[in-house]
Amino acid sequence: MFVGVVAHRFEHVLPGNILFDVNEIETDALVHENRALFEASWRYGWPPIEYDGDLEILTRALKSAGVRAYSIGSSYGLSGWVLAGGCERVLRKEQARTE
Repeated sequence: MFVGVVAHRFEHVLPGNILFDVNEIETDALVHENRALFEASWRYGWPPIEYDGDLEILTRALKSAGVRAYSIGSSYGLSGWVLAGGCERVLRKEQARTE
C-alpha cells in the first residue's frame, strides 16, 4: 500500500495483472528516466509541485518532502512507477476477487 502518493504512471494495465515486485529506486533516476514526461507535464500541474519544468528543482523538492520512488514490475502485463511518501506491504486476509 502506498501512502502520500504524489504521482504515478502505469502502463499495460490488463485484467489479471500479476505483480512481481515493488522496488525502491533513486528518485533522481526515476525523474531523469522520465525526463520528457516531467518536462511537459508541469504545465498541467502534474505532479503538484512548483518546478516550471526544471528537473533539478523537481528532484530537490521531492527529496526535501521525503518523497520516495518505487518501480513496479510484474510477471504479466503491468509496469510502472509511483512517487510516494512510503510503501507498506500488507497481507490480505482473503483472496482477491478477479471479477
